[in-house]
Amino acid sequence: MKYQLEDYVLVEKWQGGVVIFDVNSYDFLEFNEVGSLIVEEIEKGKEVEEIVDSIVGIYEVETEQAKADVLAFCRELEDNGIICKVKGN
Repeated sequence: MKYQLEDYVLVEKWQGGVVIFDVNSYDFLEFNEVGSLIVEEIEKGKEVEEIVDSIVGIYEVETEQAKADVLAFCRELEDNGIICKVKGN
């Protein structure tokens, strides 16, 4: 499964993380280090499994826990109109 940022979302690096600006709603979202990594990996076009592998390689977390956390984070971003699933995946 792969996600992409919506066209109306801007991402900027900020103080060790990323800030997302939704130009439709004028909302800002700021993420911690792990959330920032997930967003950056989505920007690069990575599959969810690749994102999970990155997190497991950097942080002391089990694969299943990392996968559950990444999927929950992506669902939240999708529910808030920040990302969408890439069709055909």
